[in-house]
Amino acid sequence: MSSEGPGSRSFGERLRWLMETYPQPNGRAWTPGAVAKALTASGHPVSRQHVWKLLRDGAQPSFALVDALAHVFNVGVETFSERSTEPELPAALYRAGELPQEQLTHLAQYIRFLESQVDSSREDPNE
Repeated sequence: MSSEGPGSRSFGERLRWLMETYPQPNGRAWTPGAVAKALTASGHPVSRQHVWKLLRDGAQPSFALVDALAHVFNVGVETFSERSTEPELPAALYRAGELPQEQLTHLAQYIRFLESQVDSSREDPNE
């Protein structure tokens, strides 16, 4: 997979992109075995073979597994969504939860503002 980011790719391609883009904490590249070990260490036991199946889109992951993978790679679960087109956006949204409450409140207000702008642009002017 190219460095374009996850975009509208399959789950396996997104996982492969993460493995190629985000090195392990020790600096090494991820392997299916290393991913399985990290998942198991985080309390979500998975075999190396299952990770291979995920990479080949031969297995459908549960949300719990997607959540565990997101924690291993320190990204948001949105990274695995077909709606994810900007690789920076899921990570930024995931980190938003770490903001102080006051800043989080401002962020929520801004998101509501943006939603209202999108909603008003969709309204039919003939009504």
